[in-house]
Amino acid sequence: MKKITARELLRAVPAHGAMGACFGLLTFLVLVQTDNSNIKEMIASGSDPMQTFLMLAAVFASMFAIFCGLTGLLFIASEPGGR
Repeated sequence: MKKITARELLRAVPAHGAMGACFGLLTFLVLVQTDNSNIKEMIASGSDPMQTFLMLAAVFASMFAIFCGLTGLLFIASEPGGR
């Protein structure tokens, strides 16, 4: 059984983070397009709608990226045979 080094673990985290950021951005765009919770009204009612839109997109992307990166780290660390 191969031992996983810390370097191998840290190399895998950015890929999982990037996948999470894409997934978070896609989730945000679906929420805006379906407008289930009047998110378009909230964005339009702000003083600068484009800045509000970009901030919400960044928050969704970073929120998903952080947790997908951590989840990927845990999954890879718990693999019995290593990568």
